[in-house]
Amino acid sequence: MSDRPRFFWIGIALALSIAAACTVAAVSSSHSGTGSAQPDIVAASTQPPGIPIGLDYGNTLFNAGSSKIATGLEDAKKLGASWVRLDLPWDGVQDTSSSSAYDWSHFDELVDAANSRGLELLVTVVDPPTWARTPGCNTQESCEPLDPKAYAAFAAHAAARYAPYGVHDWEIWNEENLGSFAVSAHPAAAYETLLSDSYTAIHQADKHSLVMIGGLGMSETDPSQNWIGAYSFLSEVAVAGGLDFADAIGVHPYDWNHMPADSAAFKLIDGTGESLESILETYGHSGTPFWITETGAPTSGSGSAASTDSTGASHVTYTRQAQLATATVVTETADPHIRGLFWYTDTDLPGSGLYYGLRTAHGAAKPAFSALQEAIAAYRASL
Repeated sequence: MSDRPRFFWIGIALALSIAAACTVAAVSSSHSGTGSAQPDIVAASTQPPGIPIGLDYGNTLFNAGSSKIATGLEDAKKLGASWVRLDLPWDGVQDTSSSSAYDWSHFDELVDAANSRGLELLVTVVDPPTWARTPGCNTQESCEPLDPKAYAAFAAHAAARYAPYGVHDWEIWNEENLGSFAVSAHPAAAYETLLSDSYTAIHQADKHSLVMIGGLGMSETDPSQNWIGAYSFLSEVAVAGGLDFADAIGVHPYDWNHMPADSAAFKLIDGTGESLESILETYGHSGTPFWITETGAPTSGSGSAASTDSTGASHVTYTRQAQLATATVVTETADPHIRGLFWYTDTDLPGSGLYYGLRTAHGAAKPAFSALQEAIAAYRASL
């Protein structure tokens, strides 16, 4: 498969046509939030060679305000990232009922901000509103949609809206094997239905779309936490026919105790023996690429901090995080099965107990920021 996804060439053509006019025209429109307005800016951007490398913000920028959005996305540019991964929360767009108006204003702002900086978007569709969740489920991220076709219709509506603005890449759910679909009576079958419905609807809305299996948590099965191991879950999705409805497979190989080359979580992607790649080969889909849509390492926690390989640490030192950032880019960009790489995340979130940021909560850059920046630059220079 080419290093550049098929929608890359569409972006090049758009960039050349706009460059010929010697200016980028910003279409003035008010974001009324009713669905009639569209994002203002169509960016003229040329993506660098090689695989997409991005920064994952999760849901931290949706409705965050223009200042925080600008600060966050400017960091992506400083790093040399060409992509960003953002959540599209369904309940933030259509929260009242199935007949309520769509309010796209917050995501319009994100698309505008990314486009104006030449950043591509990978969008993760999450968080069904209360009326669209499974009965009795009160935690947004853990609530399987009640009606897969309603979720698919929302995703397709979003795809149709943002395709003219260069947004073609969609991730169906997030870590569906860890606690969300894992509590269903038939988890993989339920997810396969959501995936196939969404894949079909999105491709009908945007023929240039790329639809991927939501990032799998690369863990072992743990019933006490409602976790299904990634290998088991993807195997069952494959049996149900789900690989026919995936242009790519998202994975989340977190393992701050080991460097990527020595990590079980990374080896599970395409190492020897039982791996996710071996599932693809068994079911005739060995050409389907993997995107690492999240990886990273926390720098704070309740236990000890690791500065080298360690099995008992709860987090890592700043120096170790920087080493991991460098090693991740070097190792994973050399893997022919990996076609996308996203680091989680930009800034620490103490309120959520998440210290994976390249910056502290006060905005100070950790050593990992410059390490990741230098690794991305070195990778681009080597192509």
